Amino acid sequence: MARPGSTDNRGTSIPIASHSWATMPSSPAASAVIPGIEPAHDVSDILGLAGSPATTETVVGPRPVIAGPDGGLRRAGFYVSAHGVGDGRSSCNQLVQGEGTWRMRLDRAVSRNGYYLRLNFFQQRLSTLEFEVVGADGRSVTPLAGARIPMSINVGSIALKLPATAPRQIVVRSSSRATNICIVKAEIGFPFAAAR
Repeated sequence: MARPGSTDNRGTSIPIASHSWATMPSSPAASAVIPGIEPAHDVSDILGLAGSPATTETVVGPRPVIAGPDGGLRRAGFYVSAHGVGDGRSSCNQLVQGEGTWRMRLDRAVSRNGYYLRLNFFQQRLSTLEFEVVGADGRSVTPLAGARIPMSINVGSIALKLPATAPRQIVVRSSSRATNICIVKAEIGFPFAAAR
């Protein structure tokens, strides 16, 4: 995990105990910190104002946390707005193997918003994939962290913040013949602070 003053492109790095670090997606800041009527009122906006090099654009790991309404850290839940793949009946719903392009049509139309693309996956060897999301208007957007994303763990999940779009399809590309990754779930949605 990142240490203070470093950026590792896996999310906001924050101390939660003397030697423990967590990644977190961006969420609205408590209204006591920045009023909700302000156009820039997310945790990521506060980090920018503070000059922090941390990022909330990519969250990797099994247990992300999020800032709750009281400003304290809570387990991050994920509200799924639409599914690309992942019916719960298979452990590998989309095999991404070798070079190629894989398209996953979402199961429902969703309105324009700043979503996250979340993937649950497993792989034997670390790989790098390219991602884009095709919107209702036919335009493609890439995650805010960039299209090319290193899949830096063997088993787990990654959440990629997207610019505002009305997503209809997830596109995954591999340019390496060595790629062999199994996508268990691909979903569009947003994080929320789970109840304590």
